[in-house]
Amino acid sequence: GEVVREYLVAQGFHLHFGDGFDEVRGGERMEGVVIKGELTPCDVAVMAVGNRANTDLAKTIGVECSGKGIVTDTGMRTSVDGVFAVGDCVQTVDFFKKEPHTMWLATSAYKQGQVAGVNAAGGEAEYDGALDTLVTHVGGLEVAACGLTTAQAKEAGFDPMNGKAKSLTKPHYMPGSGDITVKVIADRATGRVLGGQAFGDAGAAWRVNLIGLAIKGGMHVRALANAELAYTPPVSETYDVLHMASEFALRRLK
Repeated sequence: GEVVREYLVAQGFHLHFGDGFDEVRGGERMEGVVIKGELTPCDVAVMAVGNRANTDLAKTIGVECSGKGIVTDTGMRTSVDGVFAVGDCVQTVDFFKKEPHTMWLATSAYKQGQVAGVNAAGGEAEYDGALDTLVTHVGGLEVAACGLTTAQAKEAGFDPMNGKAKSLTKPHYMPGSGDITVKVIADRATGRVLGGQAFGDAGAAWRVNLIGLAIKGGMHVRALANAELAYTPPVSETYDVLHMASEFALRRLK
């Protein structure tokens, strides 16, 4: 988060965290917003005030709903026999503790839809829980993450430690080489991979995708440190930043 903040400030953004605005000013056209008594001129104001699931349709047929959305089991079944629900409006489970969880990602909705479809057709499929794997672009910065953060890992009962490394996306002598940083989080007692984040000029997503695969497979952080990755100078470094971060984490194991 701090890295993204610094990047945005460097691009000329003015960030105000935790401050509401007092008023919106303008007549026929936008003039600005007042924050803590000070006018910030702007041409457009976008108010993104969060979201909540629209469960009205589900409630009309007696489907159980919670404050988080339509309640489903791991087969995406609702409380009404023969009715399934997937996507942004459902309460499903997280991958680690199988506790109630919501997420708003197309990839998860697609997987839930596959599970619901199989079960609706008489098969047996199970959604094994959300990892919250995501990637986004902030200007020229690629930011990705999956699994648990250090704080979330502690809350889930793990003893987390991490390895963090910064390197280049490909050798310095190759055109288009840029910086990338990867953080791998693992359980100190077992070495199990719990989560990770990455950010940089390019390549954050595929490294986080590998971390997500390691989490789903219950893999030891050593497996990431020893992973055999494709290499050629126009594409990658010999010793990838994911290797480095995993190796640093491995050194901190009990």
